[in-house]
Amino acid sequence: MSLRLPVLLACAVIALLLTTSCTQRDAPEITLSRDVESALVAQRFDELERMAREYRQLDQRLPGGNTKLYHYYAGLGGAAGQYSLGGYESKIAFDEKLQAIG
Repeated sequence: MSLRLPVLLACAVIALLLTTSCTQRDAPEITLSRDVESALVAQRFDELERMAREYRQLDQRLPGGNTKLYHYYAGLGGAAGQYSLGGYESKIAFDEKLQAIG
């Protein structure tokens, strides 16, 4: 009886560690969308054009079945405020930057 509790606790700790390490890594679609959003906010337009051209030509898909191009546009929407890398203030600053360019 006294040995069961330490064994159960050890199993619980191992399960928790495995779960945490698996969930800390972002899914490929999240990483892709965040990369696109970061490139847009940093005004790396050549990189964005290259990515879009590549995703259109090769019809690349992610593990869930969606195309990379789909998540590329999700990243563009993220910079517009649908998703978020930064807070509300960074979105306002970014919008003001875009208005100054255009």
